[in-house]
Amino acid sequence: MKEGLEQKSFESKENGRNVHIRAKFVRHGEKSSFDGDLTEKGVEGAKKYGREFEPLKDRVKGFYSHIKRSKDTLENITQEIDTEKKYKSRPRNDLILNDPGEMPWSEDSLRKYKELVKAGDESAALDWYLSYGDRRPDAETISPKEAAARLAGLIEKYVRMVSKLKNGSSVDFVHISHSGTIEPFLQQVIGNEIEQNPIAPDGKTFLEKLGGMINFLEEFEVDIKTDENDNLAVELTFRGRKFSIDHAKLKEISLYNENGNDNE
Repeated sequence: MKEGLEQKSFESKENGRNVHIRAKFVRHGEKSSFDGDLTEKGVEGAKKYGREFEPLKDRVKGFYSHIKRSKDTLENITQEIDTEKKYKSRPRNDLILNDPGEMPWSEDSLRKYKELVKAGDESAALDWYLSYGDRRPDAETISPKEAAARLAGLIEKYVRMVSKLKNGSSVDFVHISHSGTIEPFLQQVIGNEIEQNPIAPDGKTFLEKLGGMINFLEEFEVDIKTDENDNLAVELTFRGRKFSIDHAKLKEISLYNENGNDNE
């Protein structure tokens, strides 16, 4: 069996073979302030992203967080995508770190994060958060690994989805997310590879080795493919690098919160 491929059985011979799901996770366009809406440049950048988007076939489905700049980014992207079938977009709470329905950050940690942003730049605040890894900054604030479980769980759903799609199917999922949500996922999924072979060799922290926080309208892409022999491959692409993702590891991260964890 080829490296990076996992033998998988499917429900029927009509489903699951030669399927390609492409999931893009994109930071929203340029914003006017820390909590602000899109700037004019952010709007134009999103439209440009949409014009340059090349669908795998003709099906594109979009998701955004509950934050207005995320929804506005997606709307400007999708109106420019050249495809006949655009599925209705909808919000997802797992695309934002501090879901208002859960508020997994304490007031103290949120204050600390904002103070670091104001004192320097957002990278300093994100470096502080990522330094906790699988630990919590405090009892009321989720750890970076817990945050990563959100996106891992979403991608794991797509891995399970390939067995249900008709042979030869391909579909795009576009997710508009945020810095602070994307980087913890990258830390947990490709962190070891980045530590061993940094994108920025002079970097000291994980974020520096990654090449810095994700930029406006920058993305990472996950390609989930099956072949005619029912083999599954999951590959992540970020900043020109391709990373073969072990499905067992992805599933383990996605179940981290459900299985319990030691954050004391």
